[in-house]
Amino acid sequence: MSIRQAVFDHVVPRMLAQGKPSIEGSACKYRSGTYNEPLCCALGFLIDDENYTPSMEDKSPTIVGQMHPTSNPIWQEAFRTEEGFLCDLQDCHDNSAVECAFNSHLDFNTEFTRRAKRFAKAYKIEWRY
Repeated sequence: MSIRQAVFDHVVPRMLAQGKPSIEGSACKYRSGTYNEPLCCALGFLIDDENYTPSMEDKSPTIVGQMHPTSNPIWQEAFRTEEGFLCDLQDCHDNSAVECAFNSHLDFNTEFTRRAKRFAKAYKIEWRY
């Protein structure tokens, strides 16, 4: 399995199970929410809980990767070599969050699914959800 497929297969079901974006105010965050309801953005699911620090926020995937966010070698490689892919996957989350914030009739999971399917097609990875 490719790194891209592994990342996608890890992120998408977790994002859909979460059902809402990781957002603080009007800004998307790698991590947000509360102790009882923690939230992750797409890339937040690749960051180990014990390695996350607020200083990662607003940093590119490459910079976050240099901050040793994960012990998973596949995620480490993705942070090192797949910045464009990770940014585009993050955009599925961020753009869905923004679209839903401005259009209250939209559902986050529906928007995220629509964007993630288009993302999978563009990157020629399999949609399994």
